[in-house]
Amino acid sequence: MMQRKFVLVGGYGHGNLGDDALMLTAVSALARRVPKCDITILVREPAGNFDYIHKLVPGCEVVASHNGDTIACDSVVFGGGTMFRAFAGAKKKLLGTLVKAAAVCATNPSRVVRRIARFRTRSRSYPTFTATRAFALGIGLGPFVDGGHNIREARDALRPCDYLSVRDRFSKSLCRTWGMPWAVQRADLCFCSDLWSGRRLNRAKRSDRVRCIGVVVRDWRHTETGASYMLQLQHVVTALREMNYTVRYVLFQNELLWRRILSRDEDEVSMYSPDKWTVSDFVGTLNQFDLIITTRAHGAILAAIMGIPSICVEIEPKLRYVWESLHGGSKLWSPPFAGMDLIASVEQISNNLRAYSGLTREAVKANCRRAELSVSEFLQVL
Repeated sequence: MMQRKFVLVGGYGHGNLGDDALMLTAVSALARRVPKCDITILVREPAGNFDYIHKLVPGCEVVASHNGDTIACDSVVFGGGTMFRAFAGAKKKLLGTLVKAAAVCATNPSRVVRRIARFRTRSRSYPTFTATRAFALGIGLGPFVDGGHNIREARDALRPCDYLSVRDRFSKSLCRTWGMPWAVQRADLCFCSDLWSGRRLNRAKRSDRVRCIGVVVRDWRHTETGASYMLQLQHVVTALREMNYTVRYVLFQNELLWRRILSRDEDEVSMYSPDKWTVSDFVGTLNQFDLIITTRAHGAILAAIMGIPSICVEIEPKLRYVWESLHGGSKLWSPPFAGMDLIASVEQISNNLRAYSGLTREAVKANCRRAELSVSEFLQVL
């Protein structure tokens, strides 16, 4: 069994913008102390194409692993993002909710239904590591809907950590409950934009009102409540366009269900693909928007870094935590996802865009300081 030096673990290799930004950040931070040739990026489950990872982080080794594998290494680094979680299995009622959402404007609903029927929810698990040292950098935990096995796995993986920082209050509370009081709350690693961008980001000058809105959507198959946003959001987008807002959908990865839903609107869809975009270049395309409505946590974070206010769609708890972290520069759209509530939030931000933009910039500064502190503390312990 090959002994590796530093194994970097995260949701890497699946063509997701937020996870790719986290990977770049973690590699850049670790490379301040160790050569890239000593860094191994672990990809859980073969993603089919590792070439783009080599392009993003040249010089690092990339290996695939499956649950049950044993990885021999000196140190393991959990490099940001949601590391451990477990949702309940997909229920028939949830599948029905997704079918209704897909049938609104899909050109071939029956094909969508067949895709949905194959959805399976899985817990997030990792191989076994033989590392003598472990570190966790700006990670998120939970939710844990199904039972104790996943909680035990998370607890056992994190207890040996010489350094453990989390991104939100819920994750810190879990660590305390699990007997890890040394865990510190910092911020999401992506707030260290210099580490993932590698250059100064060009931020467009903001107008005095919202004219163009980006809507970051994702396929959601974990909970019926969260999935119910899909149908309501489509109605809201239609209404906003009738109110003379320009609205474009944004995909942070290849969302199969949403791509089929939006198949008649391809000119209104922007999708991140690591084969076509760098992380920095795609984030730069967000400059066209005055406001972001997002179902992805990094939709709000990356927009905020570009100076753009957001509305977080609470399909899962971490959207609430991101909303809290933006200190008034963001609003929250929660279940039951009433369309008029979302429209009212858009109008409120539009009528006070300069104020919301200012609050967003201040929140980014505060979160950046916390994220940079996490990196600094980690490197000191390393």
